[in-house]
Amino acid sequence: MLQVTLVKPDQISAEAGETWRRLLDQAAGFDSPFFRPEFAALIGQVRPDAEVAILTKAGRQVGFLPFRRQGTIGRPLAGVLSDFEGLVLEQGVQVGDCELLAACGLSAWRFDHWLADQSAFASGVYQQQTSPMIDLSSGYAAYCQVLQQSGRTWVQKTHRKKRKLEREVGPVTFRTYDHSPATLAQLLAWKAEQYQRTGQWNPLQTEWVQAFLPRLVAQQSADFAGWVASVWAGDQLVAACLGMRSANVAHPWFPAYSPAFARYSPGRLLLLEMAEAFADQGMTRVDLGKGPEEYKQHFATGSIAVAEGSVERSPLTYAVRRGWRQTQAYFRQSPLRRPLLAPYRLLRNAYRRMRYS
Repeated sequence: MLQVTLVKPDQISAEAGETWRRLLDQAAGFDSPFFRPEFAALIGQVRPDAEVAILTKAGRQVGFLPFRRQGTIGRPLAGVLSDFEGLVLEQGVQVGDCELLAACGLSAWRFDHWLADQSAFASGVYQQQTSPMIDLSSGYAAYCQVLQQSGRTWVQKTHRKKRKLEREVGPVTFRTYDHSPATLAQLLAWKAEQYQRTGQWNPLQTEWVQAFLPRLVAQQSADFAGWVASVWAGDQLVAACLGMRSANVAHPWFPAYSPAFARYSPGRLLLLEMAEAFADQGMTRVDLGKGPEEYKQHFATGSIAVAEGSVERSPLTYAVRRGWRQTQAYFRQSPLRRPLLAPYRLLRNAYRRMRYS
């Protein structure tokens, strides 16, 4: 019989933490830093609604499910920042979806970056998408060769822009771990300007995210660490990115660059510099996260399937949400989409502010 104990992520016992890490080592596909107990603990320090369900069978801990409780609904632990979600479960253990929800005191579970190959919550999947990644398992040179063989010349173009930047501004240097508070502050300022310029909601303005990011950057261990990488031309900061890593997977999270250097393609330069540096450190993958950004398709050499959907204990609620999803899908294909796009974005941003604040 399944038993569930609910605890705060930052109050996980040492024994439970070691079991969690052991299950991660044994399970395929759980090498992203998003699944680390250290990440959950940091979120728990800044979000009072963060919880971890510890699954026990026959007196033995067999699984861990971090989440954020919103009333009786379970949501991704880090909200809009969650680029991967999943149930860390011992191999061979089966758990019923509604059984798990009931044990957690939840009526529903909502997800949008759930590992698609997991059997848990598979019944509630609306759609699958791909999360692009850079495969560094054979090293950086091999990665560049794969790009070239597929007819993508972005590496050569970026290197030409780099040489142009050096000629016109100054020597280009890259810092994998830039611990300067000024660099982080400038990065966040650039990112805020970008969100405002593109009409997107800025998750960095929420109080808990602002409390979380410095904690992340300060976290440094072999299996989990935050980082700020930066590209400089002479003494001028050109581009920077905040992210995190596990032992072998890096996840760039918030990249941004100075608009003054836009003609040098600083974002692409930053990405390649990060890929080379992380490959030298033994990283086997750089996750780029789900999204339509063009650069991800230019530089990705693989992908991970993620799913969006919800599991409801109430059949009526499930039917209503399914109908709403079908309406959204119709809207995306409708000829009315373009004239309604602006008010739709306003409503979407307002919803995100309410949902993730």
